[in-house]
Amino acid sequence: MHRRRNILFANNDYNATFTYCIWVDITSSYESWADDLMLFIKYILNIYKGDFVLESNGEKPFVMRKNDLLYIDKIAGSKEEFPYHLLETHYREKKLTWD
Repeated sequence: MHRRRNILFANNDYNATFTYCIWVDITSSYESWADDLMLFIKYILNIYKGDFVLESNGEKPFVMRKNDLLYIDKIAGSKEEFPYHLLETHYREKKLTWD
């Protein structure tokens, strides 16, 4: 039931229709974590259709697919930019966070 509520809250927050919730734990001591995360997101985007959001700690969106358009927020992350080129798809840059 807890995960179902998370999806409902995300649907309301983003005015989207999410079907799945996936949590990823990042071990920052693993040198290639950012590359592997982007490759995992590429895989998810290719096998699942529909709305998608990648958030940090459930609050800062980095990548979002809505209405079949993919958006990235380059400034939502930390000091380093994610290797978005590994998604190997067209995306638009957009501020996804709210103030």
